[in-house]
Amino acid sequence: MFPQWLGIGTVGVFFVRDDDASFIPDAAEVQAVQDYIDALRPVAADLTISAPTEAPADGEFDHVLATPLADVVFSAGEIGSLGNIT
Repeated sequence: MFPQWLGIGTVGVFFVRDDDASFIPDAAEVQAVQDYIDALRPVAADLTISAPTEAPADGEFDHVLATPLADVVFSAGEIGSLGNIT
């Protein structure tokens, strides 16, 4: 969740689908989540539901290793996925 995602009074929510063949949701799945949350939420903010952009990372992420030399940091709206393991 990212407050002020598209400016004041907006919230961005990104989600994945852990049990699917592809954990990145397609447009129909994004719309289904948007519709579900819109039906339940108060009208306090403009809400944008999105699928993250996959950003493959070589090695591991969320750990400090010999490679990469530092933690891998992703931009808002991206989710790390397994890249090349050497």
